[in-house]
Amino acid sequence: MRSWDWDMHDLRRALSGAYKVAKVGKHKYEVYTRYRAGKGKSRKLIVVEYPEEIFIITGAEGGH
Repeated sequence: MRSWDWDMHDLRRALSGAYKVAKVGKHKYEVYTRYRAGKGKSRKLIVVEYPEEIFIITGAEGGH
């Protein structure tokens, strides 16, 4: 498992600037976001929303 180099500010910025959000279940969303704009990479995040908590799972990385 690789460590994640984002902090809370990076995560908030990525979620607010996502270019695609798809609802894939009752409580689950796939969020596609670009980060570090100069490098042109993208990241897919899985966001699971529950009444008291939100879980974020990092997904595939790629170079769009």
